Amino acid sequence: MPTAFEDIHTIPLTNVKAFILACGESLALVDTGRSEEDAKKILEYIRSLNRSPRDVEICLITHRHRDHIGGLSKLKKECGFKVASHRGDASDIEEITGISVDVLLDDGQILQYCGGTKVVHVPGHTSGNICLFLMTKGAIIAGDTLFILNGELSPPPDRYCEDPEMAKRGLRRLLKLDFDALLVSHGDDILENGRAELKRLLDELGY
Repeated sequence: MPTAFEDIHTIPLTNVKAFILACGESLALVDTGRSEEDAKKILEYIRSLNRSPRDVEICLITHRHRDHIGGLSKLKKECGFKVASHRGDASDIEEITGISVDVLLDDGQILQYCGGTKVVHVPGHTSGNICLFLMTKGAIIAGDTLFILNGELSPPPDRYCEDPEMAKRGLRRLLKLDFDALLVSHGDDILENGRAELKRLLDELGY
């Protein structure tokens, strides 16, 4: 479904979401869901936009957990896209999926999509966990860097993190960015006042 931005799409899957950036002739996919069934839902969604799976130029992986890369093999076969991830998770993604990571992303790197998409490395959930800051949209695709739990913005649960303290401390970096919308992989997206909500959360937690 479209978010508040007509060219950024959220795709609900099995207890997780994927995202499509549809700002130009080519598409960028963010994450792939947990299974082939999720991959099929993503392909159906792409076709519902009157686009071809072959229009997907790149798949940007936010991190290596299986609920974000489980559909990668099928989607790679159908779409033929390049796969991109932070170098900190790349080898694990390749080992889990059998799919090569073509593009190694670095913190601060600016990608061409939607007028400029900045890679923000926020390790802790995994060593290569990233957010994507859509610079002209005032939106962050947070992946699992932030959750919505019981209707409230929250850090990722400790039990899912390699280093829970690092995951929390790294959230302060996001306050340096000018954004309103937070698009998360688990829970409802925050489309207004996302930065203020994040500041409130960090103040409450003492980070």
